[in-house]
Amino acid sequence: MTRAVRPASIQSAVSAAYRAAGGLECCSADLGVSISTLSYGTEVTDQRPGGLGVNYLDRLGRIEPL
Repeated sequence: MTRAVRPASIQSAVSAAYRAAGGLECCSADLGVSISTLSYGTEVTDQRPGGLGVNYLDRLGRIEPL
C-alpha cells in the first residue's frame, strides 16, 4: 500500500523510485529496513517537510541486480 502524495513533491519522487524498484516490500528487503520506515519517508508532514525517504535513494540506486 502506498501513501497519497502531492504531485511534484519530494515525497512523490521517493514513492515513484520505490515503485520503479519493485515496490516497498522489495526495497525494504534490498535495503534492510522495515516497510513502515520506507513508507514513513513518503509521508507529507510539517515536522519533516523534505521527507526521510531520500536518505535511502542513493543506496537503492547503487544496488545491482544479481
